[in-house]
Amino acid sequence: MANCSICGKKIGFMDVSHDIKKGKICSNCTSDMGITSFAWMKSCNADEIVALAKIDKDIDGSINYEVPSVAKFDDANHVAYFLPRLDYNAPAHEYVKFSYDQIQGCEIIENGGSTTSNAFEAAVGTAILGTAGAVIGGAGGRDAVCNSLSLKLTVNNYEQPAFYIDVLTTPISTTTAEYYEALRKAHDIVSKINMLKKEKTVTPDNVVGHIDPVVEIRRYKELADEGIITFEEFEAKKKQLLGL
Repeated sequence: MANCSICGKKIGFMDVSHDIKKGKICSNCTSDMGITSFAWMKSCNADEIVALAKIDKDIDGSINYEVPSVAKFDDANHVAYFLPRLDYNAPAHEYVKFSYDQIQGCEIIENGGSTTSNAFEAAVGTAILGTAGAVIGGAGGRDAVCNSLSLKLTVNNYEQPAFYIDVLTTPISTTTAEYYEALRKAHDIVSKINMLKKEKTVTPDNVVGHIDPVVEIRRYKELADEGIITFEEFEAKKKQLLGL
């Protein structure tokens, strides 16, 4: 019989608990901290788990749009979070973060070829999802197979200019509900990014008179402190906002 590394209560043989580095955590503590995925905890001690759970709560508290298990969008802070794999149920702090300014474009890559462009055209390839989840026009016929489906984000990052999100990695018929659901999630992300790019075109950052430069400088400083943008990018944006 072990004790919970967070609250210290005894964990019985019939009680639900989760293994962590050098200990266990009871289900009551994970519930209180809002933890819904547990594999990552095995490499963390109790103090690290508490700190990371707080990060997750802070992130999720500002999320206003989410594509489940794939992406989260925080419009207030202009930050997007992405998971590389659709089948990976990770806590928020394990998502890859990009500021909206970093995201330059998005494509859906199916079977090695692009079905959407950075222009975000309304018609996407030959498969257009209907309101009931049906595919209009077909995606290659009844016997067609999707061998791979991923999203390619083009980002303003010299070290990693392209970021890939694997949506489907095993062959699957294009007539199955699983394929439709994966494709819909990919389209949802493209549509969201399309909206972000349009909003940026309507109200560009260089229109300083329409924004509070002090608020924007603080926001960009936070992005630099978190490593989302470089210090050089922050300095350049600060000069732009101040009209220097």
